[in-house]
Parts: sequence; structure tokens; C-alpha cells
Amino acid sequence: MISQQIPFFVKLLWVKTVLWIQSLFYPQKNASRPKIGVVAFFQNDEGFLREWILFYLSQGVQKVFLIDNFSTDNSCEELQPFIDANWVELYKAKKGLSFKDQVVEGFNRVSRLHKKNYDYFLFIDSDEFLVFPEGDSLVQWTFSKGGNGFVFNWSIFGHNQVRELKDSEFMIERLNRRFVELHDEHFHVKSLVSTRVPFRFINGNPHYPELPWGKRLQWPSGEGFHSTARKIDFSKGKIHHYWYRTLTFYQTVKVPRRKAFDGGRDQNIEKWHQESANEVLDNGAHLYIAAMNDFANNHNL
Repeated sequence: MISQQIPFFVKLLWVKTVLWIQSLFYPQKNASRPKIGVVAFFQNDEGFLREWILFYLSQGVQKVFLIDNFSTDNSCEELQPFIDANWVELYKAKKGLSFKDQVVEGFNRVSRLHKKNYDYFLFIDSDEFLVFPEGDSLVQWTFSKGGNGFVFNWSIFGHNQVRELKDSEFMIERLNRRFVELHDEHFHVKSLVSTRVPFRFINGNPHYPELPWGKRLQWPSGEGFHSTARKIDFSKGKIHHYWYRTLTFYQTVKVPRRKAFDGGRDQNIEKWHQESANEVLDNGAHLYIAAMNDFANNHNL
């Protein structure tokens, strides 16, 4: 077991040392209203991308960078108005890698290309919405904090027995039930990372990058983040992770994808997961709907 972990730790030591050397020559950035880019990996998300993009653009995010894992639906057509307006930049996933390595490679590639023009990158998936308890925008919240970056816990939402969404409905409006806070999957995090320091995703881990020696990401509370710590804290912000989306999407897209990825869950566990994912009422994302509608109307989207 220990011998199998040696290559991982050797790579980790090497990467953190290289990043530390790079940090010695990193230019200092002025403290100002942060310019934020959202970076996400997706595949076959037709019908959900417009809402997700509006959620972030309406909060002051400057651009969304999307890495397409060779979608076969009409996702790219849905993105075209945003691409034409220069709000979305589209990339293709690299072939010949495992899924997690594709995500990590894509995150590293986009951040390397654009780090000089942005102060922070939010690295997430296209079914994840970063929500703050008072409805703060991402730009407002980040400007008030600063630092090397932050990690936020997942909060997994169920399908709430919603089979389809009307064209006039937002998913975050209808899907408002989730797991209890201490659900085990909520220990997972996603990261908002500053470009003031060098960073790199490694070893198939898309949840947070490695930073130089002596540098750490933080929890939203300000406490230092350590990869071995198991912590769930929704009080300052959380990632609403709409894993199921609608019942139809779950049955036709998510179940086959899960089976191809890892063989799928046991039937009894799957039944429990669906029921438990709809246990707690949570309308936190509703605080953002008015701004999303205003942005869409103002830009004819």
C-alpha cells in the first residue's frame, strides 16, 4: 500500500517545489474589484447551460470558460449566443485520458492561458451553483475576502419529482430540496483560486489545486484548508450540486453515464439516495433569480 503511494507523494513534492520557485517571481496584483472567470467541464447538458451561465454572469463574472467532453446533443448550439457575445469561450477536452485526468488537464490548460487576465478562477462543473447565504454576488463576496482562494462544500440536491422544466422556469427555482447537511458526499469541495500565486491540479483531482509551500486555500470562514480535514460548513457559502437535475435527465442521461463511469450504484442504495436527496427544503438559490432574469432581459438572452 505504502509503495503504491510513493509516486503520488514524489509528484506532490515536486509540483509544490516548482510552484514555490515560480511564486518567487510572480508579479504582485493590485487590490481592486476582482476579475473572475468560471472554468467548467461538461458533456451533453443541453437545456441546462443557459441558466447556469446566467447565474454567474448576473453576478459580475467576466467570462465562462467551458471544456466540452465531445457532446453529442445540442449543447454547443445553446452556447452560441453567449459565445457570440464573448461571454463564453469553448474548448475541447483532450482525448486519450481518463475522465478525471481530462478535467484536470482542461483546468490547467485554461488557467495557464488566461491567468494574466483574471484575479480568480472558480473551478466547478456545469451542474454546480455557488450560493452565499445572504445572496451576495460572487464578485462582491470575493472582493470582501481576498487571500489565496477558498474551498466550498458540496450540497447535493435531488430531482424533487420534477420530470420536466417549462421554458420559462429555472431549475434552481423548482429543485429546492437536498440532503441533510452532514451527508457524507458533502465533504467534497470545489475551489475558487486566486491567480496571485501559482497553482496546479494534479493526480486526477479536480476538486482543488496544489499551491506552493507555505500557501493554503481557506474555508469561507477564513480557517486554513488541509486536504486531510473532513469538514462541512454551509454557514458562509456552499456549492449547490444539482446531480440529478430533472427526473427525465436523471433517467435518460445520468443513469447511463454513471453506469459507464463506475458501473452504477446498487439498486437499494440508489433508491435511498434519491429519497434522501429530497429531504431538506432549501430555497437559498432563489435569492439569485431576479438578477438572472434582469441580465437575460437586458441582453436579449
